[in-house]
Amino acid sequence: MFESGRGAGEIVAAEGLTQISDTSAIEQAARDVIAKNPENVAKFKRGNEGVFKFFVGQVMKLRGVRLIRRL
Repeated sequence: MFESGRGAGEIVAAEGLTQISDTSAIEQAARDVIAKNPENVAKFKRGNEGVFKFFVGQVMKLRGVRLIRRL
C-alpha cells in the first residue's frame, strides 16, 4: 500500500483475495471434486474419514483457497 499508493480494497480485488461465501459456488465445486474422484468417494464410504481432508483441499484448490471456513 505504501509503495503502490493503492488502497486495501483495490489490492484485495486485484490479487483475487476476496472470500467466496456463496454456498452454491462452494457446493458446485464440491460436486465437481466428488465426481472426479470416485475412488476416494468409495474410500470415504468404507469409513476412511481421513479422505475428507483430501476433498476439502481439492475444493479449496479449485476455488483458489478463498472459502469462508465456517460455511
